[in-house]
Amino acid sequence: MGRSLNMRVVAEGVETAQQLELLSRHACDEIQGYLLSPAISAEQLECYCADFPQRSKAVS
Repeated sequence: MGRSLNMRVVAEGVETAQQLELLSRHACDEIQGYLLSPAISAEQLECYCADFPQRSKAVS
């Protein structure tokens, strides 16, 4: 339905690789859920974001 309305499709609550595979086959645009990261506190998010430039350089 989202595609027919020219909208991006986002799946929430993705917890397993099987769910991710199904969503990939159906061209889901974005996902969120425990598979990517458990819920974190605001303080943990601040630390994650502060460290992001260093982590992204290590991947490059």
